[in-house]
Amino acid sequence: KWSWSPSIPHSDPVVPVYPSPVPGPCSGQQLYNVYFRPAFGPVVPNHVHWSPPVVAAHSSAYTLFAGGMAVSPGLEEVAETGAPGTLISELLSNSYVNHVTY
Repeated sequence: KWSWSPSIPHSDPVVPVYPSPVPGPCSGQQLYNVYFRPAFGPVVPNHVHWSPPVVAAHSSAYTLFAGGMAVSPGLEEVAETGAPGTLISELLSNSYVNHVTY
């Protein structure tokens, strides 16, 4: 499970994700709080836009992207248009992805 907050107090120096990742497989449920804070400061310029958030829980066998690796059509679409639909479909159809929230 996760919760989405479009902003956190600007005085917070980091974007926290709790708890810190623990090496090795996990069992049961874990709650993560996901925060987003733009790097622009308290005022976001008018020309900036954000894609809808997509959060995926996956095994260590899954890699969304890495240096030198071609990105999937879904990730490319998010980067170019902000539309997450294809990426969500790709994640949901991958056997290494356990849960997708959007």
